[in-house]
Amino acid sequence: MRHCIRWPIAGSSRRSPSCTGPAFRDDDPEAPDRLRDAAVLVPLYRDAAGTLRLVIVRRTEGGIHGGQLAFPGGAAEVHDESLERAALRETEEEIGLAPERVRILDALPSIDTRVSGYRIHPFLASIQPPEAWRIAPREIAEVIEVDVRGWRSPDRSGEVIETPTGAPVR
Repeated sequence: MRHCIRWPIAGSSRRSPSCTGPAFRDDDPEAPDRLRDAAVLVPLYRDAAGTLRLVIVRRTEGGIHGGQLAFPGGAAEVHDESLERAALRETEEEIGLAPERVRILDALPSIDTRVSGYRIHPFLASIQPPEAWRIAPREIAEVIEVDVRGWRSPDRSGEVIETPTGAPVR
């Protein structure tokens, strides 16, 4: 039995489906509709020195996302009013950032993850970080506050070339 719910997509009249059910193959024409929705926050803030910082988390070991760096957030649940609310709820559960300390700036394009079976809906946000992060120890190993100034430096830029297996890179 599959359970599906449809979530409003910010800034759109469309609704995004979220379904639980069996795994799917990449060549399954129904695959995109079988992805479960997840929502994440892309939290930014300026510290006391005015440095722009991005908040990411390192997941605890174990599970499909074990040890990975990620944005705070997770699977949408039936009781969530929207994907934005799901991102806010999950962020508060994982790192203790209260929704009233978050100002959503924009909904970013969703990303389908075939390996874990999720359609991830990121929300760019300006935050007021708490005095101390209150992490959920079963889910989060640490909170990392990244200084984004260096990202504009030419020596830190790169290019990723994705090709089908065995295809030559030109």
